Amino acid sequence: MCGRTRCTLSCESIKTATGVDGSRWRDASKYDAAVNKFNVSPGAFTPVVRTSLTDGRPELQSMKWGLVPIFTKKDEKLDHYRMMNARSESVHERPAYRRLLKQNRCIVLVNGFYEWAKEGKQKQPYYITTSANAPHDEETVLCLAGLFDTWMSADGTSLFTYTILTTEVCDRLRWLHNRMPVILPSREAQRAWLSMDCEGRR
Repeated sequence: MCGRTRCTLSCESIKTATGVDGSRWRDASKYDAAVNKFNVSPGAFTPVVRTSLTDGRPELQSMKWGLVPIFTKKDEKLDHYRMMNARSESVHERPAYRRLLKQNRCIVLVNGFYEWAKEGKQKQPYYITTSANAPHDEETVLCLAGLFDTWMSADGTSLFTYTILTTEVCDRLRWLHNRMPVILPSREAQRAWLSMDCEGRR
């Protein structure tokens, strides 16, 4: 699972990693890198890349981590932890995720993510990223595969939320956990995910 991330990304670092300019950022004011900082939990707004419904090009949008399906009751208390992750091997089987695979794919942008290992009676957090300068490199961008949905509140306000897809952990991290986020390591992988040139499973 992935229950905490780090997100201090700037427009410049996002553009370098994804090619998407900050001028194409919906609800940009909802993301504040100074607030999210080093320990982002479900329920926080972070930047994601999605396909625009108007011109079909990638665009940025601030969304809350922790999927709230469209069919959630309007008076229900929202729980962003319940669907913060989705197993990539089974998203095509579960109704809450299966319908999102066709049009609601997104790329979750973070610096890195945390996992905890039990060491004696204590749990030790470990920070996972691609930067050799971690944790001091604030501009490293890790692109994760995600799915998003739109929920409407009783007062008519739309809320965009997402879940992070997970997969079997790579050999290098097997000592730490048995799952990890699905990482999109290149522009080509990002385009393939958004354009549905790859399956939902990994």
